[in-house]
Amino acid sequence: MVNTVFPSPAFLRSAAICLLMAVVFSCSKKDDPMAGGPLVGNWKLSALLIKEDNEPEEDILPFFALFGTCFSDMIFTFQSDGIFSTNNPPSCVTEDTEIEGLSDTTKWEVSGSKLKFTDKDNEVTEFDYTVDSDTFSMSQTIMEPDPDDPSVNIKVVTTYKFKKV
Repeated sequence: MVNTVFPSPAFLRSAAICLLMAVVFSCSKKDDPMAGGPLVGNWKLSALLIKEDNEPEEDILPFFALFGTCFSDMIFTFQSDGIFSTNNPPSCVTEDTEIEGLSDTTKWEVSGSKLKFTDKDNEVTEFDYTVDSDTFSMSQTIMEPDPDDPSVNIKVVTTYKFKKV
């Protein structure tokens, strides 16, 4: 049974890891100028969906909104030169922490239906993605240990949905 008030620890851990990966990673663009054409521009996160095994998919972006508007204010920019960056809105700065925008060392590229992000240490993270006019989504599937039984792995699918701004 899904707890709708507080998501499971695995769910929150997966969400936090995936959100962090989306903010930290990027890829360099292929030589084909049309390869990432539809992604070029500014995007805002409109949903953050998590699906664990056979549980229903759940949007946890409203959960993060309880702590402020940082993620809904953040703009994700895919530049035509293969650079991926974010702004650093005032809502992401508190007395205790600051979520900084990404630097120009973050790269992005597309290959078929895959969107790849490469960080400054050349670590690559890959997502399945689709673009439809002014909407874009990227998904990643991982297997992680069940917090109730670490000998069992659970399938976690995280999908980020964006709206062009």
